[in-house]
Amino acid sequence: MISNLIIGYLSPKLSWQWGIWLTLPWIAWIFFNIARAGFKDGILGSVGWLVIYSLPLLPACAGAFAGATAARWKKK
Repeated sequence: MISNLIIGYLSPKLSWQWGIWLTLPWIAWIFFNIARAGFKDGILGSVGWLVIYSLPLLPACAGAFAGATAARWKKK
């Protein structure tokens, strides 16, 4: 979250999108690990695990948004 805060502060135009770009490799890695395991929990169970493992996306986007907001406040 701190890295997203810094990146959001340095590039406020993209704001919360930085959170998605920075966690996308993690989500892709988890997806491929679930797929490599052969979807042992079934498709719905695997989607559930993917959703759970995607939860770091929320604080990442929040941190980038907070950094972008801080940059906008500094300009005022």
